[in-house]
Amino acid sequence: MAPVAIRYHDDRDALRDAAARQSRTTHAAPEAVDACVLYAEMIADAIAGARRTQVLAQRAGAWSGTIAAISAGSWRNRPRAEINASGYVAHSLEAALWSVGRTADYRGSVLLVANLGQDADTTAAIAGQLAGALSGVERLPAEWVDRLAWKDRLVAAAQSLLAP
Repeated sequence: MAPVAIRYHDDRDALRDAAARQSRTTHAAPEAVDACVLYAEMIADAIAGARRTQVLAQRAGAWSGTIAAISAGSWRNRPRAEINASGYVAHSLEAALWSVGRTADYRGSVLLVANLGQDADTTAAIAGQLAGALSGVERLPAEWVDRLAWKDRLVAAAQSLLAP
């Protein structure tokens, strides 16, 4: 979702459309589509400079199934033992929001959710998108960024998405 949010953070109709279409390429179930749209909106809000509390606030909408509860904050104040990181879209979204909501920075969010186990690479990638948008590139762990494969290509791609 991060590329969609980067590209369309200032055009919410296009953002929702692109997020839904991206989901449908592999997961067309209503919960999957709504999870992608919801998360793209959150990432876009962070990119646009919204405060963490605003980004993580309850979100109104006609969300499908479990996504409605997650958007209302079902992940808040849940103990670790109740967070499932199975890879199912609702579990992954909830685990990502739980980790971002419980930590103050990118590193903490990614490590917390990855250490839940299960589908750790998926949930860490999901959480990392929002945590990164909230932190900003300048506050990402330099030792992690420096080790990225294709770092220059990724930076150029992100910059091109921001261009008008």
